[in-house]
Parts: sequence; C-alpha cells; structure tokens
Amino acid sequence: MSVDRRATQIMALALLIGLAIAGAIIAAVGGGASLPAAAAAFAEGAYGSGASWGATVATAVPVLLTGISASIAFRAGVFNLGQPGMFVAGAVAAGAAAPMLAGPPVLNVLSTLVVAVTAGALWAALITTLSRLTAVDVLVISLITNYLADGLATLLTTRVFRDPTALGVIETRLVPARLPLLIEQSSFHAGALLAVAVCVLYWWILNHTSPGHRLRLYGHNPDFAAASGTPRRRYEMHITVVAGAVSGLAGGIQVLGVFLRYIDGSIGGSSSAAWTGMILAILAPLGSLLLIPGALFLASLQTGLLGVEREIGVSSRLSLVVQAIVMIAVAWGRGRAMRAQRAGSAGDGAPVPQPQTEGAKS
Repeated sequence: MSVDRRATQIMALALLIGLAIAGAIIAAVGGGASLPAAAAAFAEGAYGSGASWGATVATAVPVLLTGISASIAFRAGVFNLGQPGMFVAGAVAAGAAAPMLAGPPVLNVLSTLVVAVTAGALWAALITTLSRLTAVDVLVISLITNYLADGLATLLTTRVFRDPTALGVIETRLVPARLPLLIEQSSFHAGALLAVAVCVLYWWILNHTSPGHRLRLYGHNPDFAAASGTPRRRYEMHITVVAGAVSGLAGGIQVLGVFLRYIDGSIGGSSSAAWTGMILAILAPLGSLLLIPGALFLASLQTGLLGVEREIGVSSRLSLVVQAIVMIAVAWGRGRAMRAQRAGSAGDGAPVPQPQTEGAKS
C-alpha cells in the first residue's frame, strides 16, 4: 500500500471517528431515539434544498478564502494569525466605499472588491511593521491587532460611515450593487466561484510555477532560500501582504454577497469565519485543493446543526463542540498520516519532509 493512500485512509478514519463521537453527543442530548431524525435534519439543513445549499456555500466562502490566506503564510513558515483582523479590514472598507463609488453595478462591485483587497493587504503590512518595530513575535502582534481591527471598525462605523437611517443598529449604508445570486431565493452568490478560482490559482502557482517553488523552499528552509538570493525581510513582507489581500477579498465578498452592508459585530469577534479558516489551513494539506471540500464540510457543520435545532430542539451552539471534536480527531489523524509518510520516506531512502506549519518567524 502506498504512503499517500495510507495517509488518506488514516485521515478518513479519523473523520469518521470524530463524526461518530459527535453523533453520540447529539444522541445523548436529544435522546437516543432522535439520532436518525437528527441525521436527517442535519442533511436537510446543510444540503436539503437550494436555500440550504446556498447557506452552506455562503458560509464556506469566507472560511475558504481566509483558510487560503493562512495557508499562504504558514507555507512560508510565517505563523501569522491576523486573518480575522484582515477580514474585518476588508469588510469595513467595502461597506464604507461601496456607497461612495460611482459607476454601473459591475464596475461598482469590482471597485469595491479592489478596495477590500487593498485594505486587507495594508492591514497585513501593518502587522509585520509593528512586529518589527516592537521586536515582538508576529504571532503575538497578529493576535493583538485582531482586537484592534474590531475596535477600529466599530469606531469608524459609529462615527464616520454609519447609516443615518439605521435605528439601533451600527451599520454602513446599503451597497448600491451586489454580487449576483447563482440560485434564486438563496444566498448562493457569485463570490463562491471567485473563491474557488482563487483556490485553484493558489494551487497552480504553488505546484507549477517558480514563485510557488520559492514559497515551498522558503517554508522548508529559509536560511537556504536566503542564501539562494531571497531577501528574508522583504519576502516575508510580500507573503504577508498577499495573505492579507486574500483575507480582505473575503471581507469584501461577505459584504457584497451576504450582508449588503457592513454590520458591526457580524464579521469580527470570536465567531468570525476567519478563525474557522485558520483551522482549515492547519488541518488541510497546505496548498491543496482539499481546502475546498474542507471548507464545505466545516460550513455544513454549522448549517446542518441549525436544521437539527429546528427539528429536534438541540441547540445549534452544539456545532462548536462538534467542530472541536471533529477537528481534534482529524488533527490526530493528520499526525498519524505525517508519521506514516515520514516512516515510508525513510524506508525508501528519501529525505524526510518536515511539517510545513512549524517554525514561527517574525
């Protein structure tokens, strides 16, 4: 049996174990007799109709894009956890800029996305700059700036960009144009296609171009990459800015495709999709197209359990517990798979690959 096939089987087994444990918890909370009904309600809530599919896909889009953003940084060995802040920066910039940008709907949407991408990139550059100025590890600075982004977004939305007609809600004005819906009467919008295109482009660049080779080389051995002519400080800034641009794009798509304005507290905070995106980047192979089904799976945990809540009364907040159990199981499986891969490589006399997410550098 090949090493790759064995690794895939271990990961699949871990996923099944996690789902089985999660099902047992649902059965214990809702009563053993309700387990089949819970499974049916889960499937109906996640994929049972066009509206359900739309909700699942719309939930998966920011998870996928912020997961790609984190994957880019982790591939380079830069352990930057600032994706939630970059996500918020892109969203608040899109919500503020869209009502002020003129032009036909298509031009307005494209211009707004450019603003969101720029805001995310600038916020990422700020993280790296602060880390260097303060000599504090980028991991710590990036976590702190996530809270700073939430606070600044609230301040700007409240004092500068707030919709004067909104009563009791801190939000920007309605955007004049939105991303088109691909399924009517649902939230399945064109941003999903854009997110998939970004993921495919990332995979292609990583595996079939010289910049992708440089990124993989730098992540494996930054000292050798620097000796080969890659300037470390400039390259890490470049990688961080690209990662920030992708997270900013996620924020812009969320505004133009789901909320149609920036609503304070709806995108940032502890419930931000960017946190789930970072978990996706950690669990899925970095740069792999498996990021796409992984994002759909994590999104379906949320939308599916909303269906369970409607049908049998088990709180949808249980999704956090279910996600944690499944992620722990998959992380365990990935660890087993990596050990199996290293053992197989050593047996073949090949060099042993190092884990791609180790080594945080500022």
